[in-house]
Amino acid sequence: MKKLLTLLLAVLMLLAFTGCSNGNNQGGGKDDILTELTEPVTIKVWNTYTYHQQEAFQEMVDSFNKSQDKVTVVYEPQAYQDYDSNLLLAVRNGTGPNISNRYPSSAAAYIEENLLVNLTPYINNDKIGIKNFKENLVGKVYEEITQWGEDSVYVFPIIITSEVLYYNKTLFDELGLAVPTTWEELTEVSKVIYEKKGIPGWGSDSETDTMIDRVIQLGSGFIDAKNKKVSVDEKAFTQTLEWYLTGLKEGYFRLAGSDMYHSGPFTQGNVASYIGSSAGSGYVLPYADFEVGVALIPQSGNVKFAPAWGGGLVAFDKTPEENLASYLFLQYCLDDETLAKWAIEFGAAPCTKSSIATATFQAQAANDIVTRALIETTECINWVPSVAGADEVRNAFGKAVNASFADDSGKDIATLISEATANFFKEAQAALEQ
Repeated sequence: MKKLLTLLLAVLMLLAFTGCSNGNNQGGGKDDILTELTEPVTIKVWNTYTYHQQEAFQEMVDSFNKSQDKVTVVYEPQAYQDYDSNLLLAVRNGTGPNISNRYPSSAAAYIEENLLVNLTPYINNDKIGIKNFKENLVGKVYEEITQWGEDSVYVFPIIITSEVLYYNKTLFDELGLAVPTTWEELTEVSKVIYEKKGIPGWGSDSETDTMIDRVIQLGSGFIDAKNKKVSVDEKAFTQTLEWYLTGLKEGYFRLAGSDMYHSGPFTQGNVASYIGSSAGSGYVLPYADFEVGVALIPQSGNVKFAPAWGGGLVAFDKTPEENLASYLFLQYCLDDETLAKWAIEFGAAPCTKSSIATATFQAQAANDIVTRALIETTECINWVPSVAGADEVRNAFGKAVNASFADDSGKDIATLISEATANFFKEAQAALEQ
């Protein structure tokens, strides 16, 4: 009886150990993955691309499928509405795709549930790995995708979009104004334009991102992910809020407000410059009856910072064969020429230095002002931690600007800033503690 009990205990322990293992999510070694397919495998890819982007992605899928005979990728475009919730539900019940596009902030929830493949063992593998993967990525992309640990790449980087500064070059030339490279220069230029032309000199499509840009450039932290604490420097926050609010109150800055985006007011000549997404150039360049300039967003302080908005691709943990197939497709996407063509179709920049350097992408840069601005921007690409509550912390930045500007109680700017600062830190910390 004693021997039988001992044997049963050993079996239960083995089953428990096996049940707790989640395949390729565990560890960052080189030998705990499948590196070769002996039978054909079919995988699914979901995303919410539309129109020409959907066609371009399908072309890349077709090209990959023709390049080898072991993996077949099936592309299944999805509706944008309710995509996040539909994807999570499908992944949890086992009907979801093998690959989808995700930002680090949205990938965090999947990581917590052990639903994603840790791609590091594949990337580092001697047989199927990617040479110089870390060194080849632009800006701080590698630091962002390894924020969950040096041996934990759950988000595979592909293309990058970011903020850029759109400006009315015709007007700037008329007034003899140089393109602002710092926030201080932007302020002075905006004051001159407001005085000479009676229109705001600048606006932002995202008060949230502009606040974060300037605060982090001044050397501030954002979130202490380990301790779940807000690490924003209060002085940098109050200085930035005062700068923004003063410009709005005095009229030389502008909020998007009911326009939602500044592309309309800008092309109509109602604001002289604005910061918006590089991907939004299609709403600007064809509609302006003046010459448009595009530049890197202002940089002040000791830290270069521009947000990376391209996101990346994630692989959902399934069978070892499917996980390898997913990695092989991702690896194909990172090929220099493939990546350059994808970036051009999507109005973005490649996430790798070698793809940016290709003749294909350099030819695009020679003929496109947005692409040239994006290449310059890649040197400043940075990131903020993606943890539970991070989105609410982000939103609190924009709320501080909007609530202060909308306050019609007659309070002076100093009081508005003091109250907004106190509310920001209270709400941001509460979000992290939920």
